[in-house]
Amino acid sequence: MDAYFNNVHPIRVFAFEHKPSFIRMLDEGQLTDPSDQALLHIMCALGAKFYALDWSESFSPLSKELIQSAGMQWAKIAEEMFFADYSTISITKLKVLILLHDQEARTGNYAGSFLLTGLVIRMAHALQLNNEVSADIMCREEGGSPNEASVRESRRRLMWACYMIDVWAGSGVDHLTMLNEKDLKIQLPCNERQFSLQIPVVTERLQEGDIIDFIPAEDIPEKPKENLGMAAYYVRIVSIWRRVLRFVKHLDEEQPPWLSGSGFAYLISDIQSWKQSLPSWLDFSPDNIYIRRETHQLGAFLLIHCMYHHVMCDVHRIALPDLYKNQDPFTFPPQQQDFVAHMQAVCFEHAQRMSVLVSKILQHGVKHFADSMLPSFVYNSSRIMLYYIARILDHSKPDTVTIINRTVELVQQNNQALREMTLIYPLAETLCVTTERWLEQVRTSMARGLATTYIAPQDPSENEARRVVGAPVAGAVAVRQSPVLSVLSPMGDSIAAQSPTPSQIVTSGFGFSTTTPQELSPSLAALPGLSTRATDVNSALYASSTTSGTEQPVFNLDDLQNFFQWSASGDENAQSTGFEGFGPLGWANNFSIM
Repeated sequence: MDAYFNNVHPIRVFAFEHKPSFIRMLDEGQLTDPSDQALLHIMCALGAKFYALDWSESFSPLSKELIQSAGMQWAKIAEEMFFADYSTISITKLKVLILLHDQEARTGNYAGSFLLTGLVIRMAHALQLNNEVSADIMCREEGGSPNEASVRESRRRLMWACYMIDVWAGSGVDHLTMLNEKDLKIQLPCNERQFSLQIPVVTERLQEGDIIDFIPAEDIPEKPKENLGMAAYYVRIVSIWRRVLRFVKHLDEEQPPWLSGSGFAYLISDIQSWKQSLPSWLDFSPDNIYIRRETHQLGAFLLIHCMYHHVMCDVHRIALPDLYKNQDPFTFPPQQQDFVAHMQAVCFEHAQRMSVLVSKILQHGVKHFADSMLPSFVYNSSRIMLYYIARILDHSKPDTVTIINRTVELVQQNNQALREMTLIYPLAETLCVTTERWLEQVRTSMARGLATTYIAPQDPSENEARRVVGAPVAGAVAVRQSPVLSVLSPMGDSIAAQSPTPSQIVTSGFGFSTTTPQELSPSLAALPGLSTRATDVNSALYASSTTSGTEQPVFNLDDLQNFFQWSASGDENAQSTGFEGFGPLGWANNFSIM
């Protein structure tokens, strides 16, 4: 039970159980109801993997298979107990269902977790968790329970946990999304101290600065934002991610991204506003790392920062159509090639930054990678970096070796994280093998002096006759008033494309590290197959800058493209579900289109 509360409970919005009250009832023997017993079993099942991992690291090494299978029997019992009476609706049973959903995702049964999503959302609807219990937010009414404050906060957190699941399942696909954010008329989670001490407080709603309208003015604090907990900031960045995923899956409905009033510009503004809103206690700093480790929140701390960089990569993926296979991708006109280069550079930068923070947290142990989303986040970081140096990087530039050198090191760090995560996630091993295969192809091609197929900007003449996908028809689309962009400044009615160069990204440092890339990076000559060819590396790299943009690439992109897509026969089932977060969905597990 301790392993559950120390590792799984703090991440996402799984901290919906008031631990002091739960442990008291457990000690007093009050958890005898079948739904309570099911909750105990699924908690123990999720905690078992981390208990086994800790035992393996502290006492006697255990096999990967044993750690991965730890708790499976408890999870099976919890599942049987739930479905024996699934039509009985209660708060406790919804908690069981949410944790069963997480168990399925952790073990790689993505079809199972997807199907449970419908039950989760419908039960939340039945319990009306999207509304506050009453207008008495401060719990002043007489006759209430002594635990009224924690009970109400638990309900809110449970609803936000359901919202997380709906975002994962829908991921920008309208017909798979069941919840409407406008219907979530509840506060965001408060901080953990207030929840644990059962202190009723007023926080904000999903939109920054928005307060529930029926709260009396005398109950609204001067700065309600100060009552928000880490989970609240996580909910907000996930809400932005939901909009980003819808944006990249409906590009045919959007204005060109270089326009200052475009959906892309608004998303960038919202992401940067979220980043600037983070309090100092959420900064990625050495002190905060150790503080969160001490309070068993380092996994949640890692997740919120990984999500930020993942969202930035996702919103800029429209500049990497060959990697992501976007539906109806934008065709950028010749005069916007600098803007395309800007987006590619920003995507590359955030993939690198994610790798750096993953490496920092890995030093404190793989148990802090407690969220099942993290293997796919790390893999996504690697595939962006490898794609960039293999297909986009201009090898005629003098800093090419430094960029490739640093990128290879970061991919190796990601692979080390994936290797260690294989102890608790079956998915991580597949992703690690895929990345290592691609990295080896990079090394081999450089060792042999082969071109890496730099994709130069298209010849302007090739684009003259092309229709710009998403360009507004004159008088047909009203341009919205532009927000102030923090990273993309409006210039006239377009977004400026003064991007950081790859060399600036590599040499500017990441996070709080004061170590220079030169100190961190090994020589290219030390890479396998290159020890005797150090003097020939530049010629091998620069030769590729003259390759035609239409030449067949040395590297097969199938591995990096096929993950995170719905693979089923027939056009009807071929549409991507947007399940990037859950990993490769070939639906080989328990899925048939017949």
